[in-house]
Amino acid sequence: VQLAQCLPLIVPKLAEAALEVRAEIRTATGAVLREIGDLVASPEVQRLASDLVTALAEPTNQKHTQAVLAKMGNSTFLSLIDPASLSLLMPVLVRGLKERDSMSKKWSAQIFGSTSMLVQDVECIRPYLKSVLPLLEEGLTDPVPEVQREAAKAFGTLEQCLPDFSRQHCQPWLFGKLRNGEIGEQLGASLALAEVLLKMDKTMAAELMPEIEVGCLEQKATTRRGFLELMDTMPQAIKMDFVPYITRLFPAMLMGITGDKEKDEDAGLKASTALVQRFGDLTPDLLYPAFLNVYCATLHGETPEERNRQQVVRDRAAMLLGKFVEKILEHKRFGQDLLTTDDCSTKEMRESILILVFMERFDADASVKRYANGTWKAAGGAPKVQKAIMPSVEKMFARMRAGEFGIGAQKHAAKITEELVKGGEMEAPAGDEPAEAARFNFTNAADRAPGSIAERIVAGKAPADDIDPEALFKRQLSGGEVAEEVLQSHAAFALQPAEVRSHCDAITASVILEGRKKKLGGPRIVANIIESLKVAIHLQGNHDEALDKELPEVAEEIARATLGSKFDMMAGAGADDSETLLYVENLLLMYGGGMLLLKDTNLEMKKNHR
Repeated sequence: VQLAQCLPLIVPKLAEAALEVRAEIRTATGAVLREIGDLVASPEVQRLASDLVTALAEPTNQKHTQAVLAKMGNSTFLSLIDPASLSLLMPVLVRGLKERDSMSKKWSAQIFGSTSMLVQDVECIRPYLKSVLPLLEEGLTDPVPEVQREAAKAFGTLEQCLPDFSRQHCQPWLFGKLRNGEIGEQLGASLALAEVLLKMDKTMAAELMPEIEVGCLEQKATTRRGFLELMDTMPQAIKMDFVPYITRLFPAMLMGITGDKEKDEDAGLKASTALVQRFGDLTPDLLYPAFLNVYCATLHGETPEERNRQQVVRDRAAMLLGKFVEKILEHKRFGQDLLTTDDCSTKEMRESILILVFMERFDADASVKRYANGTWKAAGGAPKVQKAIMPSVEKMFARMRAGEFGIGAQKHAAKITEELVKGGEMEAPAGDEPAEAARFNFTNAADRAPGSIAERIVAGKAPADDIDPEALFKRQLSGGEVAEEVLQSHAAFALQPAEVRSHCDAITASVILEGRKKKLGGPRIVANIIESLKVAIHLQGNHDEALDKELPEVAEEIARATLGSKFDMMAGAGADDSETLLYVENLLLMYGGGMLLLKDTNLEMKKNHR
């Protein structure tokens, strides 16, 4: 285990030594790499070990790297990957991510994701992230879409395998680029965040949504564009898991429409169109309230600039309402119109949609009226349909005149009512004129928690103070403070040189880690610590009887201090191997085209046990 933890430091240095001018150094480097290749346990990597060693030993020959990446890209990994395999794979993947060739970058990002999912111990990935993560970040802005997509998926894999690392490092960086990056960086960050949200715990994802909603409504246009790009990619990635967020986020998408002539430059329109196309006939009851509220909100503006912007939003929203109706009409049978298409949604919902289209036909803007008239005709808006919905129209107008939807909707309802009364299609409403309504405002992000971790992450800030990776790695290689304190508290060990105690500290950490992985019992771990420390002490030429006498007590104290309550819980497990017929660690069971059934499972067969 200790050697496995050191391999991330050893192999990259060997790769550097392979560039040495002196032939004897290169020869010795190749020999050491071949020795590491012989330690590989993963069958798939074992078959490629010689190619991996060749690629590492001859770094100036790019053909070796490209060839081994192509072989790995076409391989199906069915076994867990051990640390030795990982130490050979990662330097080659890093080199592949640095290549100009787009296929090498694509394969490297793809293999990194697969490897992260199949490592025996996910902690083995951490030491390599310092070199891999910046290259994946560059991949998000690569001009080749396949490279972008695989780099984005790699961020999703990191969220699945190392959620704490993703939350501390990946998510703040991605949201930072989404908020302040150039358009290319925003597109890449939106792809990666969509993959991250797909793999993220649903509770944590829900905590981010109020902050994402606020980002979609930012005053700064470039920041708003970044979050709207996320609204375009997120539904495509998480699919039906996006449904709970439609009511919250769809109004923000519509209000983010800018009216740019190029559709791809108008992130709000692009996101809204994609959402209507995907969910228009699946969840019409969730989309309709956003269309109604956005229409009412854009009927009144305080300044000419605001009115112009609202007119653009209203115009594009009217066009999207037509597409929304078309999605529902895909379910109609011969002779049916929107009101009678009973295979999609309820009659009340379809009637509400028709009422909104009817209101837009009286809009002051000619373009909105044109879209509305086209939609009304497509929906089968014959006089009999208008007559059928008129009672519901009168109820809606009464709510609007009462000020429920703001002053703009109040005035619009009064205008339509007047025209209908003049045409004899509606009776004049009884009673006094209602008081002037207030402006319609969205109640956005009401459940937002100021000062929360979610707010920091979406603002592009790490949720906690960062830990120095070098210090963390050294801490992993040592036993921590527990073993050192125990050793110093016993007289015989306290008299030993600091180097000897440090060596014993590292040994105990390795034995305990190995015992945890094998799920050994507490007493068995103590026995292994005693045996390993005895060998180490005797190799130092020290045969002090006092050390041998203190060893059992020291070993048990260290094990108990490190394992805590788990020591006694594990006491009955793995204490005696005499009854064991078969023991397989980290069993991986798959079927068909790589469908995972079991992972990280230990198979144990004992005498006279079923």
